[in-house]
Amino acid sequence: MKNFYLILAICFSTFLNAQNLSITPLVFQNTDQSYLEVHLFVLGSSVRFDPVNSDSLQQQASVEVLMLLRQDTHIVNFEKYMLNSPETIDPVSFVDLKRFAVDKGDYELEVQVRDIHQSLAPVIVKKKVSVDCSPDSLNISDIQLIASIYRDSTNGPLTKGGYFLETLPYQFYTKETKTLYFYNELYGTDRHIGQDFAFHYRVELIYTNGRKKTMLQRTVRRKPTAVLPVLMQADIKDLPSGNYRLVVEIQNKSKEVLAARSVLFQRSNPNVSQVILRDPVKLEGKFVEKLDTQQVYYSLKAIVPVLGGNQAPYVNELLRKGTYEQQKQYLYAYWSDQNEQNPKVVYDAYMEVARAVDKQFYSGLGAGFESDRGYVFLKYGRPDDITTVEDEPSAPPYEIWSYNHFPTTGQQNIRFLFYNPTLAVGQFQLLHSTARGELFNPQWEIELYRDDGSGTIQGANIDSRAAPDNVGRRARRYFNDF
Repeated sequence: MKNFYLILAICFSTFLNAQNLSITPLVFQNTDQSYLEVHLFVLGSSVRFDPVNSDSLQQQASVEVLMLLRQDTHIVNFEKYMLNSPETIDPVSFVDLKRFAVDKGDYELEVQVRDIHQSLAPVIVKKKVSVDCSPDSLNISDIQLIASIYRDSTNGPLTKGGYFLETLPYQFYTKETKTLYFYNELYGTDRHIGQDFAFHYRVELIYTNGRKKTMLQRTVRRKPTAVLPVLMQADIKDLPSGNYRLVVEIQNKSKEVLAARSVLFQRSNPNVSQVILRDPVKLEGKFVEKLDTQQVYYSLKAIVPVLGGNQAPYVNELLRKGTYEQQKQYLYAYWSDQNEQNPKVVYDAYMEVARAVDKQFYSGLGAGFESDRGYVFLKYGRPDDITTVEDEPSAPPYEIWSYNHFPTTGQQNIRFLFYNPTLAVGQFQLLHSTARGELFNPQWEIELYRDDGSGTIQGANIDSRAAPDNVGRRARRYFNDF
């Protein structure tokens, strides 16, 4: 049975099957040719490591990689090869880099990766690539965000200018990261400027309404040359969780921008909040002044799903121990960040959706937006498709939510699978998702069909990731096809 729910829409970087990949295409150039770098990251915990031999504790993972570069549906270049992880006792992530010569124009990069130790379909990732660099103009390369950097004189594929530079996977900085490193190149400053110029960068926090706030910036003086490598670092220990944009610019002496390039990234930093440390403001005449204690409490609970990782724990603590005045201060500060001129407008619009979600997913266990389905809806918006299955005899009721495009992480074709093992009205639990940062359960199918009564699940291997084939089991097909 397939149902499409029409629910109020909310206005607010590929992980399929059991593998987790990050593909980062970057365009650079030399004196007469542009080239595309394809940085590949394979998450160690998402692929299978087999013993190197029967007498060793060392293990190794192997994947088959196919890279296709298309222009106007024509394949202009490709690479097919085997990529092995390091030999190791415990699973580790591993990386690779391939380069392709490219001309100016628009391309589609397709990367297929198959774990040779598992009988799974290959993971397919597609990326749009635009090459706009020209040897005859002033240009800036793409920006390479760095996950690991150290001096290296081996001249390996990941080495530039005497440094080993490993690209940051998923363009995501964890709470442990204190320094942002980035690398890019400037082209033609000798011919097109011919005198000292300014290299400027800034880090902008992007609010959910699209408004930007500069959090860090720096300008340095540079001398012109044909190709100027730039390796910079910035202290980000005090950057709160959120979505960011790093912008680099070439400026002349009059601070006019002659060329610019930018890249988006995400930051998780539970130790710093965007609004926690603000000075209190006078709330007379503000919209929160008219909210009673229950309304303020409900409003704070409603925004928890959309808060950054650093703020949710704080708000939960504020709900438990905070005073009415502290709660109002936080609520007002949060919505002022979304719309400084009229925070009430965005508050009212959001709460209209939150109340609808509460009603839609209410199950008697807290508010509807505190349920797994309600939380996902508020955090990521209305799914593009919902498949509801209530008549499969070998499984409890379950739902598969599909998102075609997922701006939150830059992924595509994301799935969430909810199921109701207790059969209680509305009490669906998240069982598995392909969204980064959400519950990933490679044995979701085993769990879904665990109590089907056939006895085949109980006999499955402890490491099994798929339920034995059965004519009545449709979840895998739904999950992969929709």
